[in-house]
Amino acid sequence: MRTHAREMFAALSDPAIYLYTDEAPPVSVAALAERYAKLESRHSRDGSELWLNWVVREASSHEVAGFVQATVMANRSAYVAFVIAPSQQRKGYAREATDVMIRELRETYGAKSLLANVDRRNVASIALVKSLGFEEIPGADRPGDQLYEA
Repeated sequence: MRTHAREMFAALSDPAIYLYTDEAPPVSVAALAERYAKLESRHSRDGSELWLNWVVREASSHEVAGFVQATVMANRSAYVAFVIAPSQQRKGYAREATDVMIRELRETYGAKSLLANVDRRNVASIALVKSLGFEEIPGADRPGDQLYEA
């Protein structure tokens, strides 16, 4: 992912992306490249989590639309997330990429339970996870979030 930092920086710089998260836009291409370098290890320091990240691109132009990611736990549950640049939203990229990621998680990584923490105000993301078969369950990670499972 480190090699994608420059083009991802442009896609991830819009503050609107972070309205429903506790994160902020990357401060520089170098800072984003450093973050990606850590993620490229694909494992947490203690080895208990597998980190998977995919860049999402528009099919014909190959323009970066955003990314999808998953954290696979030792018990084979996987937390999934998606981030799409505002200029690329409402075009189906998040749904298509998340659907492909879910298949990959189940088929290649043996994920049994898929989980998504979604801010209760984020109507679009709630609609997306529900369209992919996720259902509300108790136990969100942050106040104001709702946990979904598929």
